[in-house]
Amino acid sequence: MSATSRTRKCLAVLGSIAAVAALSSCGTDRGTARPAEIDVRTLDIGPYPVDPTDIHLDHPPGLLHGLQVGGLRLGEYVVDAYDIDPHLTRGLTSASFTSGVVADSLGNDAAMTAVAKRDNMYFGFESVGSDTDSFLNSGDWPSQSAKNATTIDLMVMQFPDAATAQRAATDFSDTDIGITENQPLPIGKYPDAHANWRPGSAVIRSFLAHGSYVAAVAAFAPTADQQNLTTLVQKTYDTEFPVLDKLQPISDEDTVRLDWDPEYMISRTLNPDNFTTIGFGDENAAFGPRGIMHYMRYRAQAKKTFTAMNAVKFARTDAALVVRTEDDASADKAVHDKLTPQPHQSDAAAVPKISDSACVQNDTETDIFSDRKRFTCLVAYRNYVGYVESDQLIDAHQRAAAQYALLANSQWEP
Repeated sequence: MSATSRTRKCLAVLGSIAAVAALSSCGTDRGTARPAEIDVRTLDIGPYPVDPTDIHLDHPPGLLHGLQVGGLRLGEYVVDAYDIDPHLTRGLTSASFTSGVVADSLGNDAAMTAVAKRDNMYFGFESVGSDTDSFLNSGDWPSQSAKNATTIDLMVMQFPDAATAQRAATDFSDTDIGITENQPLPIGKYPDAHANWRPGSAVIRSFLAHGSYVAAVAAFAPTADQQNLTTLVQKTYDTEFPVLDKLQPISDEDTVRLDWDPEYMISRTLNPDNFTTIGFGDENAAFGPRGIMHYMRYRAQAKKTFTAMNAVKFARTDAALVVRTEDDASADKAVHDKLTPQPHQSDAAAVPKISDSACVQNDTETDIFSDRKRFTCLVAYRNYVGYVESDQLIDAHQRAAAQYALLANSQWEP
């Protein structure tokens, strides 16, 4: 049995953060309890597990999920629409993708998948944002559900080298125009961009190679104004390329050796089904301050919240969001000030027995584009904050208590 397994077994036996100091008998001095920390065995955690899952050591990404981890790594260097224009505060669909399942807004699915595979695309990341709640309709030529909205869909893909990326950008564009029969449009500052539009439609699509990457943009405007559309594309490239220049390309073989959870963030995040692989929509993954923003519906508030709480690292599963802050005081502030990444309607009863907790009630009736639950609860443990949601307050309390216990039981980890 490894030292890690021995430690976890001891934690399961002890079951109490107040007793964690006894871990020295298990071969480690990590996780020493602080004075006045509650005995997590007394909390009502319902059916939820409170033992950390060690994804870091026990479940490397391997061949199956390596490219998805590569896409997530790329996502940390992809800007979101709120970065491009502060009026675009709504986060829409964002996710990593591969050549097997390409982003819808690239164009005709079968044709663009064929190009991506032929030109050996490794992985990509898509980030979509708008100035209003909306959704995009895919197909040969995309559209958006909301009228008079401005939306930017940025898709960045990595290829083996710069020459291949150049070829891929041309291939994507030629294939796109061959199907849509659209007209080319120049992007003034970027003469190498392959952009096209359909006269009378308020949409433009562009492909541009940048080093080993191709940045594709589908921009939607309130009206069919060529100047406005090309300006949106140019602003997107202006914002994205300086960030992308900071990322060193990797090979597809390198993806299987990428560290999935190097700071043990996923292990600390409530995971009722004990998933040990990255899920649909990039759930069960770890993120930095830029990466997490892609998955936030209310990006302006999320940015304000995470800045106010001095957030440095994140993990999300299908059941919780965990944030590591710079210090304990920042985590306490998040809870006591009820700092949530989305607006809430009113206060709700805090989690029983946990003084560093708070709950709020959300306005789910007007938030029709979101899958938010009725209640959100926050708990702070040292310099970590956990967010959970449920339509029932009792269940939200149990989830929050389980998240608190899990954070307490994870202190042996780095």
